Amino acid sequence: MVNKEPDDDKKFKLSGARKYFNIGITAFLVIVCSLIFFFFLFRLGGIADFCLKLLGILQPVLFGLFFAYLLNPLMKRIEGGIKRLLMGKKLGKFHPVKYSRGMSIFAALLIVGLLIYFLTAMLIPGLVTSIATLAAELPEKLDYGIQKLWAYLGSDEQIAAYVNNAIVQITTYTDTWLRNDLLGQLQNWINIVASSVKDVGVTTMNLLIGLIVSVYVLGSKERFIGQFKKAAYTVFNERYANAAIDLVRQANSIFGGYIIGKLISSACIGVVCFLGMTIFGMHYAVLISTIVAITNVIPFFGPYIGGIPSALLLVLTDPMEGVYFVIFLIVLQQLEGNILEPKIVGSSLGLSAFWVIFAILLGGGLFGIIGLILGVPVLSLIFYVLGIFTDKMLGKKDLPKDSKEYVRIDKINDGNITYIPPDRPKKRTKKRFRMRKNIKK
Repeated sequence: MVNKEPDDDKKFKLSGARKYFNIGITAFLVIVCSLIFFFFLFRLGGIADFCLKLLGILQPVLFGLFFAYLLNPLMKRIEGGIKRLLMGKKLGKFHPVKYSRGMSIFAALLIVGLLIYFLTAMLIPGLVTSIATLAAELPEKLDYGIQKLWAYLGSDEQIAAYVNNAIVQITTYTDTWLRNDLLGQLQNWINIVASSVKDVGVTTMNLLIGLIVSVYVLGSKERFIGQFKKAAYTVFNERYANAAIDLVRQANSIFGGYIIGKLISSACIGVVCFLGMTIFGMHYAVLISTIVAITNVIPFFGPYIGGIPSALLLVLTDPMEGVYFVIFLIVLQQLEGNILEPKIVGSSLGLSAFWVIFAILLGGGLFGIIGLILGVPVLSLIFYVLGIFTDKMLGKKDLPKDSKEYVRIDKINDGNITYIPPDRPKKRTKKRFRMRKNIKK
């Protein structure tokens, strides 16, 4: 019989104690996480209020990050041109290349500022004129349209009765709303307007501060990128840090290309729409072109959101002009979808039409206008992450990664793939051939 050495007993006791210690630490962490989870669950309203307050405080910083993100591509192009132009040149001890970042930031801000100024100077007078003309002519056009409708429906008394009943109900509802709801809520609206004036002042100040913040962010963007990577490699191991950096890089590629490209594409569509409507002599060219450009930022549904009310507005002026505008808008959208958007925005982010509609509906339903605009790139980024995960898992199982391969797969057993046999055309027998020949006779 072999006797245990004292050192072996000591090691056995230490390993047992370490085992129970690890179990105790795990149980303690589970209890702490559960308590934190229930605390957040029952304090969800307070936490949401705190987050909204924090976002309000950090609004200038968020504006600054957004401005810097939009200005960064323009600044990079200008900075590259300045470096190529001034490379190797110096004025005494002054090296202009060292100050290329500051010059490129100033040039980018100047270009964007002048662009906004000229667009505002051209758009606002035209918009004011169009809106004033529309407000003056709309009642007369509505009366003319109703008279035309009555003249058309005069021969059918039943349809005329339905239309008359609908008009009476709409008029009664509007009168009730004006007498009861509108007067009752007038005081609330006055308070909202007063607070909105205050909020406009605060938002304007935050925008100015955000513009200053964007200058500092653009000037030190390499330092911020280095700090982010340093923190990632400090907190995570190399594998997860590389994955996080790759995810941020892909998100920047998707969102940057999509948002900036969509803004440029929408601006081009607005300009082309204005030129086309002006050449064809259509009414409200400035107003309708602005509506089309703004709503075109929303993918898929944007052209319909802006085009349908614009066409109805032109129909009140001249029915044929409304028809011509619809045809012109269809041609314009084909131009954007087949030429402008592929060149400016790039590919469709790898999403089919079904997933684009899904992302727009889900994003718009949950987050409103922001969800309508950002739903498509967010879903594209989610698909990118899921693609990495599925490719990794399928690689471990030694299975094909292309989705097209699975269309022909019938089943997989122990890694062995069985494919669906291809459909073969049935051979025409002599009996069937004779029957068809007799039928023809």
